[in-house]
Amino acid sequence: MIRTNVLRRRLAPAALGIVFIAAAGCQDRLPTGTTESGDVPLRVTASVVGTPIATLVVTVTASDIATPLTFNLTVANGVASGTIKVPPGLARTIAVTAFDDQGNVTHDGSVTIDVKPGQNPPVQIHLVPRSGQVPVTVTFGSYGVVVTPASATIAVGQQLQLTVAVTDAYGQAVSNPAVAWATSQPTVAAVSAGGLVSGQAAGTVTIEATCEGVPGHSTVAVMAFRLTSGLHSETEDLGAAVVAEFGSGYRLADWVDVVAAAAGHAAAWADSIGLPDQGAALVSSGGQRFYSGWRQFYIQRFNNRTPPSGFLVFDQIDGGVIVLGSWAGLQMPILAVRIPAAAPKVTGISPAIGPQSGGTSVTITGTGFAVATAVTVGGKALIGWQVVSATQITGTTPTGGAPGSADVVVTTAAGTGTCRGCFIYLVPSGSAQFRLTSGLHSETEDLNAAVVAELGPAYRLADWNDVTAAAEGHAAAWADSVGLTDQTSALVSSGGQRFYAGWRQYFIQRFNSKTPPSGFLVFAQVDGGLIVLGSWVGLEMPILAVRQ
Repeated sequence: MIRTNVLRRRLAPAALGIVFIAAAGCQDRLPTGTTESGDVPLRVTASVVGTPIATLVVTVTASDIATPLTFNLTVANGVASGTIKVPPGLARTIAVTAFDDQGNVTHDGSVTIDVKPGQNPPVQIHLVPRSGQVPVTVTFGSYGVVVTPASATIAVGQQLQLTVAVTDAYGQAVSNPAVAWATSQPTVAAVSAGGLVSGQAAGTVTIEATCEGVPGHSTVAVMAFRLTSGLHSETEDLGAAVVAEFGSGYRLADWVDVVAAAAGHAAAWADSIGLPDQGAALVSSGGQRFYSGWRQFYIQRFNNRTPPSGFLVFDQIDGGVIVLGSWAGLQMPILAVRIPAAAPKVTGISPAIGPQSGGTSVTITGTGFAVATAVTVGGKALIGWQVVSATQITGTTPTGGAPGSADVVVTTAAGTGTCRGCFIYLVPSGSAQFRLTSGLHSETEDLNAAVVAELGPAYRLADWNDVTAAAEGHAAAWADSVGLTDQTSALVSSGGQRFYAGWRQYFIQRFNSKTPPSGFLVFAQVDGGLIVLGSWVGLEMPILAVRQ
């Protein structure tokens, strides 16, 4: 007997997947791949969201199978699943026919494959839809992957945690399966490695969880518009009411917003926000709430495209499916629209220095991080990055490229934010670009000879030009990287000259306060005075050396 389960919710995904699979690697203990009778069990799963499918009928035929094998798969929560058993052998034709709850055929298709004992690779059937239906893809194998919920709606800026259940060919749950997550449109909704979906922009996406080539799907609609749950009137501050219910990321929608979003598909747009036939919602028009100073603007849906007699229509969409009207004494929901997110801004990273080999645990600070889709340091992905909050991201630095400064970049659907040169990669110990001598020296010595004696011929006395080229824009991080702490100094040259006025040795000094003491003659400075160039005699300090 064919059991039916009517699918009540019908959101249309980009594609529908049915999967028959024989996989390896989703769990430590693999299924045997055969039954006691020698038949090969194949797990069948299918996301049927957006279709009227109630039952799948699977038929297996072959020249050495005397009687066709028939299996019935029913639908639960938008997913058809079950196990079929196929005798191993050549040229097994597997046919799938989909029926609605009235017994009408909605999709069909078939494939001919060889089935061997044990594990078989995943096989897909692309079912041909009948009139007005979305296409269906079918996959057979040793695992089934089901994502919950099979369909959902979230608002831009909201998040949704999906879960995945993996079963073996016998329908037993697989513990700790290795699942990879992906999204069909990252700019609409991003998904994390753990299945956390983040709404980025209005649209519909398919979120896929894959285990050993076997996919499971969830269709997620992301809305930019929302209706308030409470009823409101023209006597209220509608903008404040929107913020009170949805937060500062939303505002009162304007007729211009509605036209831009709904023109050409007004009924589908109205369905997406929950505006039924004859339903209405408060809006503004051209930035104004009132017509003639007292009649509140609102929108109303008319599936018959015929407003009642006397209805003053200011404008309409799709021949009158949605119209703009006005009146007083209204009690209805407010239509709210998401305020477009600003591009992220990266203000810093801590710590700001680390080895070229990577592995530094860092915290990135800034704004607009809530729905980040990518984070890089020096053009490479930050390892294991996590959004802690809208202002903070943590992770581990990747291996650096060339030694020196690297850009820190955070990307969201709204754009990218860059902190240029905010992280400094240090080369391996013993070959750093800049180094301080361990001994103290004075202007009476041959400083280059002292550098070579301690650090070798690969180094020379550093010049102020070297310092500015390396430290401009991130002087504190650069000073940290060479070990120059607050109030400490190091001997240098300036423009190739060691002395000012023929006798005062040039040196650099760090001032975190950016305020040298009174009487300090500053020749030049970096980053507003964090590092300054001075000169004096009788100095005893390290030499700053630079790699040649």
